[in-house]
Amino acid sequence: MGVNIALSVIEGTTLAEVGVEDSTPMPFDEAEHSMDVMGTQVGDRVVLIDSIGGQASKELAEALGRQVYTVVVSSVSDTYVWEARGGEERLRVLMDGEIAEDQGEPLDVEEVFDEVDGSDDGFVDHERQHLELFNRVAGVSLSDLWDVEFVTVRSDPTV
Repeated sequence: MGVNIALSVIEGTTLAEVGVEDSTPMPFDEAEHSMDVMGTQVGDRVVLIDSIGGQASKELAEALGRQVYTVVVSSVSDTYVWEARGGEERLRVLMDGEIAEDQGEPLDVEEVFDEVDGSDDGFVDHERQHLELFNRVAGVSLSDLWDVEFVTVRSDPTV
């Protein structure tokens, strides 16, 4: 598939709390290529496409005192990151099919790594696993995000 994206979910917050810099709506397929941090409201959480690998999302969540979950998929470099910060703390980095970093206790949602292998030939599709992990923490599928519009959000929590 060849996906390269950082997606974050900030729990219990609104776009207004995060801060909107530009309210011009943009579809997912354009937002994912933006150099800005793009956000959309999904229920009681904000979903962010973070052009700087999830760093802006983590800083925004910390400034708001909220839980954030981040999934980074870099199929080109075969690197996959799963991180939780806030009340739950977790960091798992997979590089070239091997765990490169593993901090904190696994969260229940990580069952996805055992449930989704990606193919019938036994080949583990790490991209698919991590995107499904995001679907579960976000409470929305990536295909559903194609139907919503994103706006440019404030990337600096001190502003």
